Amino acid sequence: MYMCVGSFSYVDPGQKVRTVEYVADKQGFHPILSHVPPEHPADSESVAQAKNRHYQLYAKIAEEHANPHPELISAPLETQAVAEARAKHAQLFRVIAEQHARIAAEREALLREEEEKQHLQELGQ
Repeated sequence: MYMCVGSFSYVDPGQKVRTVEYVADKQGFHPILSHVPPEHPADSESVAQAKNRHYQLYAKIAEEHANPHPELISAPLETQAVAEARAKHAQLFRVIAEQHARIAAEREALLREEEEKQHLQELGQ
């Protein structure tokens, strides 16, 4: 009597590893599906050491990047053209502020003068 025994594994649509054990004989093909995923083989000593080293390096890099070094961050350098433009802007701002203060003082003086004229007209009536 001729008989063939074997097994194979595959990943199903649910991303689970399935193993099929089978017997094939003159009566046909008889598969038995295992719903228990196969055990992963144990890591060898060198694989375990490599994994451990990898995790250590990963943790070190993650820690370094979790706390950025603000002292290493620098502002862009100011060119001569930018410095001159900034100084010109500051000077124009001062001139405009002085003009606004002068206009406000002149307006205040005009309002006082108008109030005095109105007061004198009220007294003269």
